[in-house]
Amino acid sequence: MFDTISFYSNQSTEDYFECVGSSEKFMQDAHLITSIGTGEMLYYECYIRNFYVRVGRNWIYLSDSLPRLLYPDNTHVLTLQEVKKSLDVLSDFLHIDVEELPVTRIDIAGTFSMDKPVGKYLDCLGHLSRWKRVLTTENETLYYRQGNKKYRRELCFYDKNKQWMEAESLMPTEIRGANLLRYEARWLGKLHKRFNVPEVKGKHLYDEQFCQMLVQEWANLYYSIEKKTVISEDEALQQVKTVDDAITYTFAKALHSAPATIVDDVIQALKANNTFKYAQDYSRYRKNIKQVTNVSGMMHEAEPAQELDEKVKAVVDGLTHKLS
Repeated sequence: MFDTISFYSNQSTEDYFECVGSSEKFMQDAHLITSIGTGEMLYYECYIRNFYVRVGRNWIYLSDSLPRLLYPDNTHVLTLQEVKKSLDVLSDFLHIDVEELPVTRIDIAGTFSMDKPVGKYLDCLGHLSRWKRVLTTENETLYYRQGNKKYRRELCFYDKNKQWMEAESLMPTEIRGANLLRYEARWLGKLHKRFNVPEVKGKHLYDEQFCQMLVQEWANLYYSIEKKTVISEDEALQQVKTVDDAITYTFAKALHSAPATIVDDVIQALKANNTFKYAQDYSRYRKNIKQVTNVSGMMHEAEPAQELDEKVKAVVDGLTHKLS
């Protein structure tokens, strides 16, 4: 469930230098960064089992994968008890109560063993309203992005095995060689507003109700993505009774062989040409295309998309059971 978690606090009256200074484990590994001009102590930095830590006098920043505080890789799904244990590791090392630190980033992730190569599933994921879709061909990673650098949401789909090989990391034996699709939802900045709660602190990461909400939001964002559809030939032909029906059938058949991004690509070209005077006309175009492709009985989700739907549902059900 959890992957990268970030904490940041700059409003504490507590002297963090004094706290970490009392931790022998921290001081053994920490590096003190000073000002070149004045020699003033600026901050300490170190790693706690790959978890990056930077500590100033009245501020602190921590960020990395929560599962890797307890396990060799980030594919392990932590129970609520293990989440608390991972926070205890940080607290014990720093002599700071991490449970009371504000959380500024949360990544929720699932890793799926798929029947086909990962690229087949990325090809099935299309438009997501009000999100920017970016497919990087270099590392075959699909992003959906919304917001700016400090306050944003991001969905990320990629080949986990390929990432391990490129990083020359040791793959877990139990899933080595599989077609591993990783789906991550990332929330950065102003999390209390994003999740409509008074605050988000470390202690909320093992709160059952809060975690259930995160898992459901992770799934809802995935299901909001339009999926590539394919034509049901026999059912479609049975519905053709008029010339207009035949035109609709032809159009649906043509879309069957088109990429999932065909409508986005056309809209981008139309906007570059300043085709429509009003912005809502591009939305009307998308809506009308969708109405045609959603003709009952003619189209259904492509098989890879259906498989991924089932995987997401299974993981949600499994996480819900594990959390409770």
